[in-house]
Amino acid sequence: MIGAAWNAIRLEVTLLSGDAVTLHGKEFFRVARHRYILLNYLLLALVISLVNMKTGDYAYSMAIQAQVTLAGVVFGICCVLAVPTFRWWQLRRTGGLIRLHASPLLAVAVCATVFGTQGLLGLAGMKPYGIGAVLVMAGYFYVISEVFFHFLALVVLPRVLRDLRGTEMRPERGARTGAGGEVPRRAEREAAPTITIKGEPFRAAALWYVRADGNYILVRSEDRRAFLPGPFGPVVDALPEALGLQVSRSDWVARVAVSGMQRNGREVVLDLVDGTSVKVAESRRKAVQSWLERTAPPVQGAGAEISTQTG
Repeated sequence: MIGAAWNAIRLEVTLLSGDAVTLHGKEFFRVARHRYILLNYLLLALVISLVNMKTGDYAYSMAIQAQVTLAGVVFGICCVLAVPTFRWWQLRRTGGLIRLHASPLLAVAVCATVFGTQGLLGLAGMKPYGIGAVLVMAGYFYVISEVFFHFLALVVLPRVLRDLRGTEMRPERGARTGAGGEVPRRAEREAAPTITIKGEPFRAAALWYVRADGNYILVRSEDRRAFLPGPFGPVVDALPEALGLQVSRSDWVARVAVSGMQRNGREVVLDLVDGTSVKVAESRRKAVQSWLERTAPPVQGAGAEISTQTG
């Protein structure tokens, strides 16, 4: 029962930019300790340590500054991970949806880290910084944490999820394979049919979604992200019907991008391979479910209350 409930938990984190990422079941814990993420933890600690050594208080040795900085980074990361971990533990028997906004979480973690490091200096018998310097440090580290978190969520996380969900090991859906089922060579993939959107070429098999963003559109594919001038409607109308479907007023999704479908009451959400999610418009729910059911491979549990991602 607990295992089934774990798999029914879904974590949705909204970034300051408005982008959202979604993780299922125990993916959060697997992502947090993935080799790509661990490497970025070390990179963050190195960058902050180098900056502190150049701009910090020269009354302290570099060794002391490096130790305090490293302790602060570790504490800050633990603070960020603590809240979703606690919420996951609360829902371990029942399952459910966890919605978090990254900015307040990062702000609290940064404040706790900055004031905590000042406490460490005090305990070590050294004079802490003044309140003005502490507030400046908090603002500075908050900006760094927002930039770093966006980099993780929008650049690193899609690669991590593809690695965890095994999408890089599978041939592209609809792509040709050889007699032994092998994936086509890179040259063959690059020669695959392309779609031109506002003068920009995209491989048809690699296109994931098109999203309206004011007067612009965001086009996301396996290869890249591109902000192009709108309007959204004519662009979506020109896309091949066999490739995907418009699921809401501002979202078009390719079939190959759908990793799962979740139902939470009357709300239907499509989970995408890059870790983001798209809410299906109420007027399009039946059409979207029918589309998923008749296209192969189907999204598992399409008719269930909570379903897991394919793959």
